[in-house]
Amino acid sequence: MKLQMHSIHFDADQRLIDFIQKKADKLDTFYDRIIDGEVFMRLDKNEKNENKIVEIKLNAVSYTHLTLPTNREV
Repeated sequence: MKLQMHSIHFDADQRLIDFIQKKADKLDTFYDRIIDGEVFMRLDKNEKNENKIVEIKLNAVSYTHLTLPTNREV
């Protein structure tokens, strides 16, 4: 699956981009009609360690799905 990566307020390392792509490619095993997607990585303005937000928007044949942001460290 082809993903467009957008990192906002920081430069994403290539290892992070490869990790996200690898995890997203596993979604094809659950639903084979995913066409493409967009990943938005941004830093929140709070000063805690858990200030990273990732949103994934997937486009499939019949609908579009947007995940809820989480602050869980990977």
